[in-house]
Amino acid sequence: KYDSKDYFTNSSNGTERQRAENYAKLFVKYVEIFNEDAGVVCVTDHNYTHSYLIDALVKESKSTTLSILPGVEINVEGVHLLVIFGKHAYNKTSFSETIKTFLTKLDVHSRKTGDVLTVCSKSYKDVIDEVIKIDGVIIYPHCNSTNGLFQERGKTDRTHLHDYFNYQKVNVLQSKTFSSNNQTEQYIKSKSDFKSECVFTLGSDSRCLRDILQPDPEGNYCWVKADTTFLGLKQITYEKDRVFVGEKPSVLERVSSAKTKYTR
Repeated sequence: KYDSKDYFTNSSNGTERQRAENYAKLFVKYVEIFNEDAGVVCVTDHNYTHSYLIDALVKESKSTTLSILPGVEINVEGVHLLVIFGKHAYNKTSFSETIKTFLTKLDVHSRKTGDVLTVCSKSYKDVIDEVIKIDGVIIYPHCNSTNGLFQERGKTDRTHLHDYFNYQKVNVLQSKTFSSNNQTEQYIKSKSDFKSECVFTLGSDSRCLRDILQPDPEGNYCWVKADTTFLGLKQITYEKDRVFVGEKPSVLERVSSAKTKYTR
């Protein structure tokens, strides 16, 4: 029941705030027990603006060794973006209100239109500018999938793709497998009009507790040599060598014994 959104909206078990706090306690404890070397979990969902849940998760993690970074996933001109927040913005006092205001500025006023997830009506560059203004971090998830940055290369006109890619000096790209990262890297190298740098990360894209911090089929995880904070995540946009994708971060251990496992 805890993995169902119905628990947060339709359940009669306590108030909405109490249900969010209960789930936050379970979430953090679950990760601590089954993924004791975890450092950071980024929490995102499509156009999701629950009044209490994201703040309850962040608050609960503060008394543990696990850090939870709040975010949201949006669809911009057919490309999915994860936006991770390091602080409250727009003079709001909570991440829930920050995310709600952020989506409103992008003309996303409801999670779905009918049965289809609402697509942002702003231009790609407008969205990037807004994220930069509030000092967020953008991650491109599942890059080779239908909704990824490099989607349907043979089916869709992607002549504007290099404009997207080059708009930021550094792009954080995410795939679910190490092999997919390699395919994306080779594709980028084959295109001379891609000028910006990129950082390759791995994400479990979990939809339930049991899938949190699952490795890819080859047993690879995403490790980052950084503090377990938003600034630690942001640091990889300046020093991409801080990221290691593999079973064990032996390369990073030669530099520092500190290890952080990131997941989404």
